[in-house]
Amino acid sequence: MLQVKNGITLGETYLNDKRCREFIEAIAEIMELEARDAMNNSQPRFFSLMGDGGTDSSNKDLEIIYFRMLCNGEPVNKYLKIVELPNGTADGVIASFDQALFKVGVNDWRNGLVSMGSDGASVYTGVQNGVVAKLKQSVPWLLGIHCIAHNLELAILDCIKDEILLSSLRDMLQSVNKHYHYSPKALRELRELAEVMGEKIQKPGNLKGTRWVPHLHRALKVFLKNYTVIHSHFQNTVAAATSSADMQGRARKIIKEQEKFNTVLFACFILDVLECLSKLSMLFQKDNVTLTLAKDGLEHTTLKLTALLARPGPYLQQFLQNTGDKNILSKGSIQVTDPTLHALLVFDTSLWPDDRAELATYGEDKIHHLVQHFRPLLQRNNFDFEAVHDEWGGLKVCISNNFLDLNLTALWKRVFTNYIDRFCNILMLVEILLILPLSTACCERGFSRMGKIKSDWRSCLWIYYTA
Repeated sequence: MLQVKNGITLGETYLNDKRCREFIEAIAEIMELEARDAMNNSQPRFFSLMGDGGTDSSNKDLEIIYFRMLCNGEPVNKYLKIVELPNGTADGVIASFDQALFKVGVNDWRNGLVSMGSDGASVYTGVQNGVVAKLKQSVPWLLGIHCIAHNLELAILDCIKDEILLSSLRDMLQSVNKHYHYSPKALRELRELAEVMGEKIQKPGNLKGTRWVPHLHRALKVFLKNYTVIHSHFQNTVAAATSSADMQGRARKIIKEQEKFNTVLFACFILDVLECLSKLSMLFQKDNVTLTLAKDGLEHTTLKLTALLARPGPYLQQFLQNTGDKNILSKGSIQVTDPTLHALLVFDTSLWPDDRAELATYGEDKIHHLVQHFRPLLQRNNFDFEAVHDEWGGLKVCISNNFLDLNLTALWKRVFTNYIDRFCNILMLVEILLILPLSTACCERGFSRMGKIKSDWRSCLWIYYTA
């Protein structure tokens, strides 16, 4: 149908569901061939896996699998497969990896696996029987990474879970959304009232979603922007007494919350906080996020939140004067604690010393740690353990003299393009850094797309066609 809309004459032969299926199968075969070529032609063949479990409309347990690798000097995430799980245990998940990678012609995939990214579910991260723990039995150098976007959500929720004002605010926002989502009449009246008052209105947002922070941020921003119109409409709803008893009761409760001084001030304060946190959450969900970008983004957000204590944001007004100083991140933070991940930060050029004498010996201990940690993996790729320290010194000089003005993405792309032969050994370690799966948001987006395809009306669709 898309080709017909573009003006291409297809005739009647292909305009049916059977021919559509054939086209989809042909496209799927091409995508599978591309994945096969990517997994078998990259040298050195390092990659990371990302997985997430879920169910479809027919209640089948599924595992969606992506892999991350270096392509022309840039890290990319590529879709691999959706596989039906034989069972929900770690062994079942690993079996799904075997099945998916066998389809693209990779039988010894453990030999090139660097890290495993997940959303932190116990089936992946369990100390004794998790996927990462079981894989480490045959892949001792494996790095297990908890998705930083998911980790951020958990950290924020842990910090503010006991805040009574936030619970009240969330309940009120959810009630506002429910009032207008399930009543077209109420939404129409709200828009008519906004037109009379000369205001532009947006439909109140929903708090529920995969990512809690951006959803709350959007819902709260719309609520405060439409505050006067929403308050006036609820007053009219109570006064007119033409709505149901449930709607009038909900309107009275929301009006009571809206008119509380502390509720409004806290809403303004938390919106300032969420302005910072939602941007960090969006950064953490990007496919091209690297360890350096994540670390810099976290530090920048921490500085902005610290500034709110000394210099109130535009919505904060007098909140700190009424409630006292309080930093919601004071109970916890996200830090690089794994010694191997910390050692990989040696390739962050912003941390390199300016003094040439210090630069000469900078990072030698960390390079040694990385070489020892990944020794079995590097040996399989003809790594020269004697030459790596000499290459490390040459790489520091080359970057310091030519590429310090570039951002890290452009820098490493330039180095991999022009100096792969000169620094072939040290760049293997850089490649491992670049393909770390810090965020598994792509897996959640994949399940979201699957849900749009395999709806309740297509619950009998085979996994083969869904994938």
